[in-house]
Amino acid sequence: MNDTLVVYFSGNDPKKSATADAARNLASVTGADLYEIRPQNPYSKDFNIVVQEAQRDKDMDARPALAGPSIDVKPYRTIILGFPNWCGTAPMPVFSFLDEHMKDGSLIGKRIIPFVINDGSGMQHSVDDLKTHYPELDIEEGEAFEHNKLDNASLKAIDWIQELM
Repeated sequence: MNDTLVVYFSGNDPKKSATADAARNLASVTGADLYEIRPQNPYSKDFNIVVQEAQRDKDMDARPALAGPSIDVKPYRTIILGFPNWCGTAPMPVFSFLDEHMKDGSLIGKRIIPFVINDGSGMQHSVDDLKTHYPELDIEEGEAFEHNKLDNASLKAIDWIQELM
């Protein structure tokens, strides 16, 4: 087993998601295991509706229930954490995942490397918000990747992780 895990939340349509595409490619390049964060109640596939859902969850500081099964992160030393920039921060299911694993302390001492896929807005507050919510975790600065096509962000993410690892 590899000591690196790529964990990602792809949003409302994993088949068309630049985040999912980048996560799969990063796992392939690094030899890492791959795990998708999935909410129990999926978000809409309609962009305008999902923006409203994401804003509602953010405003409520919601922690949506996740679809199982979960993954045991204890065997891993490095977690590459990918997600889209939703409303200027990480999507609330990412917080749900981190909360779940903070309860048993399994994230303490792990190297957490975020990557954020966006449409031109960059990271905004996403990584800072994670660091604020989880000060005991070793969350690195990570990187933001703008995508115009599905493969654009993925190729940049591969170059980035090869330099980092």
